[in-house]
Amino acid sequence: MRHPFPLALIIYAGGLILPAACSQMAPEVVSGALTSPLPEKSGNKQHLHTPHPGETKWYLFLPEEAPGACLKTALDLHWKFAPSLDLGEWKAYRPSDRKLIMEAKGSEFILYRGYVWDGATIGITTVALLAPTVVHDALYHALMHKAPINRAIADAIFRELMNQHRFPAASRYYYGARCAGTVFNNPDNPPTLIMEITRKANQPAG
Repeated sequence: MRHPFPLALIIYAGGLILPAACSQMAPEVVSGALTSPLPEKSGNKQHLHTPHPGETKWYLFLPEEAPGACLKTALDLHWKFAPSLDLGEWKAYRPSDRKLIMEAKGSEFILYRGYVWDGATIGITTVALLAPTVVHDALYHALMHKAPINRAIADAIFRELMNQHRFPAASRYYYGARCAGTVFNNPDNPPTLIMEITRKANQPAG
Protein backbone atom coordinates (compact mmCIF):
# COMPACT_ATOMS: atom_id res chain seq x y z
CA MET A 1 0.00 0.00 0.00
CA ARG A 2 1.22 3.49 -0.82
CA HIS A 3 1.84 5.34 2.43
CA PRO A 4 0.88 9.02 2.92
CA PHE A 5 3.30 9.10 5.86
CA PRO A 6 5.77 6.18 5.62
CA LEU A 7 7.09 6.39 9.19
CA ALA A 8 3.77 6.94 10.91
CA LEU A 9 2.62 4.58 13.65
CA ILE A 10 -0.71 2.90 13.03
CA ILE A 11 -2.99 1.84 15.90
CA TYR A 12 -3.83 -1.73 15.01
CA ALA A 13 -5.21 -4.74 16.88
CA GLY A 14 -4.68 -3.07 20.23
CA GLY A 15 -1.03 -2.14 19.65
CA LEU A 16 1.30 0.17 17.76
CA ILE A 17 2.86 -1.28 14.62
CA LEU A 18 5.28 0.45 12.28
CA PRO A 19 4.39 0.10 8.57
CA ALA A 20 6.97 -2.12 6.94
CA ALA A 21 6.14 -2.46 3.24
CA CYS A 22 9.24 -3.18 1.11
CA SER A 23 11.57 -3.16 4.09
CA GLN A 24 10.28 -6.53 5.32
CA MET A 25 9.87 -9.30 2.77
CA ALA A 26 9.96 -12.98 3.65
CA PRO A 27 13.06 -14.71 2.21
CA GLU A 28 10.97 -16.94 -0.06
CA VAL A 29 9.37 -13.84 -1.60
CA VAL A 30 12.74 -12.21 -2.30
CA SER A 31 14.38 -15.36 -3.63
CA GLY A 32 11.38 -16.51 -5.62
CA ALA A 33 11.94 -20.02 -4.29
CA LEU A 34 8.20 -20.31 -3.79
CA THR A 35 5.36 -18.60 -5.56
CA SER A 36 1.89 -17.84 -4.34
CA PRO A 37 -1.03 -19.87 -5.69
CA LEU A 38 -3.66 -18.00 -7.66
CA PRO A 39 -7.39 -18.67 -7.98
CA GLU A 40 -8.50 -20.33 -11.20
CA LYS A 41 -11.93 -21.36 -12.39
CA SER A 42 -13.10 -24.90 -13.07
CA GLY A 43 -16.67 -24.83 -14.35
CA ASN A 44 -18.61 -22.61 -11.96
CA LYS A 45 -16.22 -23.23 -9.08
CA GLN A 46 -13.02 -21.47 -8.18
CA HIS A 47 -10.00 -23.11 -6.57
CA LEU A 48 -6.34 -22.32 -5.95
CA HIS A 49 -3.85 -23.22 -8.63
CA THR A 50 -0.33 -23.77 -7.33
CA PRO A 51 2.28 -23.20 -10.08
CA HIS A 52 4.43 -26.18 -10.98
CA PRO A 53 8.26 -26.08 -11.04
CA GLY A 54 9.39 -24.19 -14.11
CA GLU A 55 6.04 -22.46 -14.56
CA THR A 56 6.22 -18.70 -15.03
CA LYS A 57 5.93 -16.81 -11.75
CA TRP A 58 3.18 -14.22 -11.63
CA TYR A 59 5.23 -11.71 -9.63
CA LEU A 60 8.78 -10.31 -9.64
CA PHE A 61 10.82 -8.80 -6.79
CA LEU A 62 12.45 -5.71 -8.31
CA PRO A 63 13.49 -3.23 -5.61
CA GLU A 64 15.92 -1.39 -7.89
CA GLU A 65 13.39 -0.90 -10.69
CA ALA A 66 10.57 0.59 -8.62
CA PRO A 67 11.85 2.05 -5.31
CA GLY A 68 9.07 2.09 -2.73
CA ALA A 69 7.04 -0.45 -4.74
CA CYS A 70 9.35 -3.41 -4.99
CA LEU A 71 6.93 -6.04 -6.33
CA LYS A 72 5.66 -6.21 -9.90
CA THR A 73 3.10 -8.43 -11.63
CA ALA A 74 4.66 -10.55 -14.38
CA LEU A 75 1.39 -11.85 -15.86
CA ASP A 76 -2.15 -10.64 -16.47
CA LEU A 77 -4.12 -11.72 -13.39
CA HIS A 78 -7.84 -12.48 -13.13
CA TRP A 79 -10.04 -13.03 -10.08
CA LYS A 80 -13.76 -13.79 -9.78
CA PHE A 81 -15.42 -13.11 -6.43
CA ALA A 82 -18.85 -13.79 -4.96
CA PRO A 83 -21.66 -11.85 -6.71
CA SER A 84 -22.19 -9.84 -3.50
CA LEU A 85 -18.72 -8.32 -3.98
CA ASP A 86 -19.80 -6.19 -6.91
CA LEU A 87 -17.12 -3.80 -8.19
CA GLY A 88 -19.21 -2.17 -10.91
CA GLU A 89 -17.76 -1.87 -14.40
CA TRP A 90 -14.77 0.38 -15.06
CA LYS A 91 -11.28 0.55 -16.52
CA ALA A 92 -8.19 2.34 -15.21
CA TYR A 93 -5.42 3.57 -17.51
CA ARG A 94 -1.91 4.90 -16.91
CA PRO A 95 -1.94 8.63 -17.77
CA SER A 96 1.44 8.70 -19.53
CA ASP A 97 0.58 6.27 -22.34
CA ARG A 98 -3.07 5.26 -21.76
CA LYS A 99 -2.00 1.68 -21.03
CA LEU A 100 -4.81 -0.34 -19.45
CA ILE A 101 -3.73 -1.15 -15.88
CA MET A 102 -6.80 -2.79 -14.33
CA GLU A 103 -10.50 -3.29 -14.92
CA ALA A 104 -13.60 -4.49 -13.11
CA LYS A 105 -16.54 -6.39 -14.59
CA GLY A 106 -19.06 -6.89 -11.83
CA SER A 107 -17.54 -9.42 -9.44
CA GLU A 108 -14.54 -10.00 -11.73
CA PHE A 109 -11.28 -8.08 -11.39
CA ILE A 110 -8.41 -8.06 -13.89
CA LEU A 111 -4.97 -6.66 -13.08
CA TYR A 112 -2.61 -6.43 -16.03
CA ARG A 113 1.08 -7.25 -16.22
CA GLY A 114 3.44 -4.58 -14.94
CA TYR A 115 1.50 -3.33 -11.91
CA VAL A 116 3.81 -2.45 -9.01
CA TRP A 117 3.02 -2.62 -5.30
CA ASP A 118 4.83 -2.87 -1.98
CA GLY A 119 3.29 -5.89 -0.28
CA ALA A 120 1.78 -5.71 3.20
CA THR A 121 1.48 -2.30 4.83
CA ILE A 122 2.48 -3.76 8.19
CA GLY A 123 4.53 -6.76 9.20
CA ILE A 124 6.39 -9.20 6.97
CA THR A 125 5.08 -9.90 3.48
CA THR A 126 4.85 -13.67 3.15
CA VAL A 127 3.93 -15.70 0.08
CA ALA A 128 0.39 -16.05 1.44
CA LEU A 129 0.01 -12.25 1.41
CA LEU A 130 1.13 -11.61 -2.17
CA ALA A 131 -2.21 -12.04 -3.95
CA PRO A 132 -4.29 -10.44 -1.16
CA THR A 133 -2.06 -7.36 -1.00
CA VAL A 134 -1.78 -6.78 -4.75
CA VAL A 135 -5.57 -6.83 -5.16
CA HIS A 136 -6.17 -4.69 -2.06
CA ASP A 137 -3.52 -2.17 -3.11
CA ALA A 138 -4.90 -1.98 -6.64
CA LEU A 139 -8.49 -1.48 -5.44
CA TYR A 140 -7.41 1.26 -3.01
CA HIS A 141 -5.39 2.82 -5.84
CA ALA A 142 -8.56 2.86 -7.96
CA LEU A 143 -10.58 4.25 -5.05
CA MET A 144 -8.14 7.15 -4.79
CA HIS A 145 -9.15 7.99 -8.37
CA LYS A 146 -12.91 7.76 -7.75
CA ALA A 147 -13.59 4.18 -8.82
CA PRO A 148 -17.31 3.49 -8.13
CA ILE A 149 -16.72 1.16 -5.17
CA ASN A 150 -15.97 1.76 -1.50
CA ARG A 151 -13.55 0.57 1.15
CA ALA A 152 -15.99 -1.99 2.54
CA ILE A 153 -15.90 -3.93 -0.73
CA ALA A 154 -12.10 -3.65 -1.09
CA ASP A 155 -11.55 -4.79 2.50
CA ALA A 156 -14.02 -7.69 2.17
CA ILE A 157 -12.11 -8.90 -0.90
CA PHE A 158 -8.84 -8.55 1.04
CA ARG A 159 -10.23 -10.79 3.79
CA GLU A 160 -11.58 -13.35 1.30
CA LEU A 161 -8.21 -13.66 -0.43
CA MET A 162 -6.32 -13.95 2.88
CA ASN A 163 -8.66 -16.76 3.89
CA GLN A 164 -8.22 -18.47 0.52
CA HIS A 165 -4.45 -18.34 0.95
CA ARG A 166 -4.73 -19.53 4.58
CA PHE A 167 -3.02 -16.50 6.06
CA PRO A 168 -3.25 -17.12 9.85
CA ALA A 169 -3.70 -13.47 10.86
CA ALA A 170 -6.41 -12.71 8.30
CA SER A 171 -8.93 -11.39 10.83
CA ARG A 172 -6.44 -9.02 12.47
CA TYR A 173 -5.23 -7.69 9.13
CA TYR A 174 -8.81 -7.22 7.94
CA TYR A 175 -9.83 -5.25 11.04
CA GLY A 176 -6.61 -3.27 10.79
CA ALA A 177 -7.56 -2.28 7.25
CA ARG A 178 -11.08 -1.35 8.36
CA CYS A 179 -9.74 0.84 11.19
CA ALA A 180 -6.81 2.51 9.44
CA GLY A 181 -7.68 2.36 5.75
CA THR A 182 -9.24 5.82 5.62
CA VAL A 183 -5.75 7.39 5.59
CA PHE A 184 -5.24 5.94 2.10
CA ASN A 185 -8.34 7.56 0.59
CA ASN A 186 -6.67 10.86 -0.31
CA PRO A 187 -6.42 11.29 -4.11
CA ASP A 188 -3.06 11.08 -5.85
CA ASN A 189 -1.72 14.45 -6.97
CA PRO A 190 -0.87 14.38 -9.81
CA PRO A 191 -3.25 11.53 -10.75
CA THR A 192 -1.64 8.17 -11.50
CA LEU A 193 -4.76 6.61 -13.06
CA ILE A 194 -7.39 7.72 -15.55
CA MET A 195 -10.78 6.15 -14.83
CA GLU A 196 -13.37 5.13 -17.42
CA ILE A 197 -16.57 4.21 -15.58
CA THR A 198 -19.39 2.27 -17.25
CA ARG A 199 -21.48 1.20 -14.25
CA LYS A 200 -21.42 1.96 -10.55
CA ALA A 201 -21.32 -0.94 -8.10
CA ASN A 202 -24.20 -2.17 -6.00
CA GLN A 203 -22.53 -1.74 -2.64
CA PRO A 204 -23.07 -1.49 1.11
CA ALA A 205 -22.35 1.69 3.01
CA GLY A 206 -18.91 2.01 4.58
